[in-house]
Amino acid sequence: MSISGNITSTNGNAGGILASGSGAEGIIINCSNFADILAKNNSAGGIVGRNCTKIENCYNEGNIQSLGEERPSSTYIIGCAGGIIGSGTIITQIYDCINNGTINSGISAGGIFGYKYAGKVEIINCYNINKVYGKRFSGGIIGETMAGEVEIYNSYNQGDVSGKEKVGGIAGYKYYTTTMNIYNCYNVGDIQGEKSNSVGEIVGVYDGGAEPYEKFILDLKYCYYINKNGKPLGNRTTNEAELKEESYIKTTNFITDLNSNKIKIGEQGVDITFWKNWTLGDDKYPTFE
Repeated sequence: MSISGNITSTNGNAGGILASGSGAEGIIINCSNFADILAKNNSAGGIVGRNCTKIENCYNEGNIQSLGEERPSSTYIIGCAGGIIGSGTIITQIYDCINNGTINSGISAGGIFGYKYAGKVEIINCYNINKVYGKRFSGGIIGETMAGEVEIYNSYNQGDVSGKEKVGGIAGYKYYTTTMNIYNCYNVGDIQGEKSNSVGEIVGVYDGGAEPYEKFILDLKYCYYINKNGKPLGNRTTNEAELKEESYIKTTNFITDLNSNKIKIGEQGVDITFWKNWTLGDDKYPTFE
């Protein structure tokens, strides 16, 4: 299925294929959106506005925007925009999806996922190649996470990501009640924000990891970035993300690294059944076979 044109919601959620899922199981496969999508107050997504259990092999090229700027509390799912899904409060799998539309939000914006409030999200073999702007939370893959679990595996960002604060090349904000794993990912986009201590080449702001929230950690394995002037985490230090020359990232040696990492992660007990192998794309950056 392919959608084009313009989709606008005055007070509800807006999506290219689905505006809002009820929370029951729903699967969207092999869909493309070319429509510009606007949610004036709630969530906007290239494929889904809010809530879907599985989105696979989908593509967005529409410009996605949510105008909402005031969230009375974290439970109000408004002001969210994502290239694939605007927001979610249920268990969600997102496999083999691409965003090539601009993402703009008054609160939370993500190249793939705007705002995850609860449940678990698993993002595998996904990438963003266009600009993302979230006024408060902005990420190349996911903008903001509030609770539950986030797994971002074998994915990358090439788009420029910006916002006032909490800006990250992969994730903008990991709240203290979220467990987040980011494995075998890279960012080559330009990451810009107004507060240097909340701007990171991989994650903008990482909360959690100290008592009584010591189980809600951020775990990085084989993450890479190219900006020598940037930090992998905006508000903390880490040795688990590696600075690489851009020229090296565009080589077959780096492709070998990524594919070897996948095998190593599998040997550590992570299910890599759905992880694709890497190859050099037409632009010489790593992508998937």
